[in-house]
Amino acid sequence: MSSQYGGTEVDVATVTIPDDNDVADSESVNITFRALKDSIRLQLATDSKQPIHHLVRMRCVNSTQAVASTIPLFVQNIKAFSPFQYGFYNGASLTFTVADLDAAPPLLASTVYYCYIRWDNATSTFKKHVSQGIPDETLFARNSDQNFTRYCGAFFTDGAGNIIACHKSGTLYTYDQKPGLGTVLGDGLAHDFSIATRVPNYCQKVRLFVEFYNTDATSDDGLLISAPGGPEQLLPVGPGLDVRQGFTVDLPLRGTLVRGRTLRSVSKGQAIVRLEGMWES
Repeated sequence: MSSQYGGTEVDVATVTIPDDNDVADSESVNITFRALKDSIRLQLATDSKQPIHHLVRMRCVNSTQAVASTIPLFVQNIKAFSPFQYGFYNGASLTFTVADLDAAPPLLASTVYYCYIRWDNATSTFKKHVSQGIPDETLFARNSDQNFTRYCGAFFTDGAGNIIACHKSGTLYTYDQKPGLGTVLGDGLAHDFSIATRVPNYCQKVRLFVEFYNTDATSDDGLLISAPGGPEQLLPVGPGLDVRQGFTVDLPLRGTLVRGRTLRSVSKGQAIVRLEGMWES
């Protein structure tokens, strides 16, 4: 009697090819077909676990949309239980909006949202999915739904719940207009600024733009910038009446805080710290 064989995720080193002296029974054929199905199953299972996040380009050019303009073809598991089955996404661009939220609208203020492509078993189609739910550590899928989702990227809202203009290319995000994080006063004290609502969960490094204003005509000054717990980077500024100096700084993170303090404890300068971009990895 015939039977169904779903395969296992294993590669068989060799296959048996019968010759004319072998017994002409079903097993002489089945042994080779099982090995072939196993190898195919292994390849599909491996392909279906590959992240696509680093290949997706996204842009947020207005306050209501995040457009994923480049999405690679990928294989997706479309059946959670054995015998498994696989499909593929055709690479069409997607526009994520409030209509794709997994919660009641509107978009919340000062919030990070994550964009996913999700296989919907009810309709047998891929659908858009926007959530506050973070991806897993490999940036493969939503952490709470790794069977049917693929992570594309994130967008960020301002204090009014509008999407902030931002571009993502690979793992790098760049803001169109650099959001201000805060001002470091000329008192030599540490000033901490949270970036929790401006970067994705697995952000390892940020790019800051720092403007330092020195109004001391005779003394050097500068800003010491760091992630709390990490080494400080000195941004030096020479003397002068109302001297302005701009710096771009790549800062590895140790959490969700950025810290700045003026070099001199009694300073006539101050610094404005802005977030230019960040890397997600």
